[in-house]
Amino acid sequence: MLNVDKLYRVRWNTFDNANAMVEPTTFCQLNCPKCYREVGKEGSRPINIDLDIVRKEIDELKKIRNIETVTLAGGDPLLYPHIIKLVKYCRKINIKVRICTNGILLDSELLIKLRNAGTNEVLIHLDKYQGRGDENEQYAIRKRFCELFREFPEVNLGFMVMIRGVEEDNLERLASFYIANSDVIRLVSFIFTKDIRSEQVQANPNTENLEKLIVFLSARYNCSPAAYFGKKINKKIPSWLIFVPVFSDGRAIGYIDSSLYAISSKLARLIKGKHWFLTNKNTINPYTLFFGIFNLNARKILKNYTKESIDNKFSNRMNYQIITVNYGPDQTSEGWDLCDPCPDAILYDGKLVPSCLLERIKEGENIQF
Repeated sequence: MLNVDKLYRVRWNTFDNANAMVEPTTFCQLNCPKCYREVGKEGSRPINIDLDIVRKEIDELKKIRNIETVTLAGGDPLLYPHIIKLVKYCRKINIKVRICTNGILLDSELLIKLRNAGTNEVLIHLDKYQGRGDENEQYAIRKRFCELFREFPEVNLGFMVMIRGVEEDNLERLASFYIANSDVIRLVSFIFTKDIRSEQVQANPNTENLEKLIVFLSARYNCSPAAYFGKKINKKIPSWLIFVPVFSDGRAIGYIDSSLYAISSKLARLIKGKHWFLTNKNTINPYTLFFGIFNLNARKILKNYTKESIDNKFSNRMNYQIITVNYGPDQTSEGWDLCDPCPDAILYDGKLVPSCLLERIKEGENIQF
């Protein structure tokens, strides 16, 4: 297993955290297997939350959690009838907005409305377990979104994919697509599927697929992880792992290492009083790397970028792509081994709880940070 002691551990905590999750609706067009919100469960009754209630929830999250960003999820938030008003309200109180959606409703007309309302990022959930055509059809959908977001660069594009393993999910083709479109794809989130309803207690969670994915991503992107979130119990297992490769016109030219990531995170916290989470663009100004000139990776990026610039008559640009590997909670003999910190906490009965375990909490299970 990766030695996390050599990585920067993200310094967020439950009440000083860059992000929180809000679910204004539980309506969704899909019935994804192992959905955390169990949208397709027999007898489930989807609802839309009153807009005033959602606003108050966001106000409370800003007050008690010091958030920079709110992630709107569900259900699919694009089905929420007040989604534009909600985004505008978040921006009015200086909170950035990420929307997690299956993208079925997303076209240029809606994206213009979301952009004008102040949406910062759209994270699209698309994988082979959703029943949305064969592999080629899914790549056509991804390509369409990349073309759409190139027309509206003010809004970041990300992709979220549920996975079970490197070979099983054909991650080689996925990675090639994400690299080829790194000019427009800011975020790629690989999330391991876990059965939150399982009652199986794991004394030693099987991390074989996690280890394989780390090796694959490191080799395919020619980079090392930059940072991680820990776990409450198994301190050596990352709950979230973050890679930040750097590209010039679709070619990898280096990566942000743990030292550079730590510097940028600490500076953002110092200057803004909040933890860094979302940036408005994924482009990098080459001059900013001179601040890390004593860092080997920063020098490598500048050297490769300069060579690329000369070869391309200075028409190229430099950008990064954030890759996260999410390895969520495990049920152990000592209790739930939660993400530490949890970036996707949600308010329930006035308390912050892990959003992925909300259905168990609703049924009375005592799960606390």
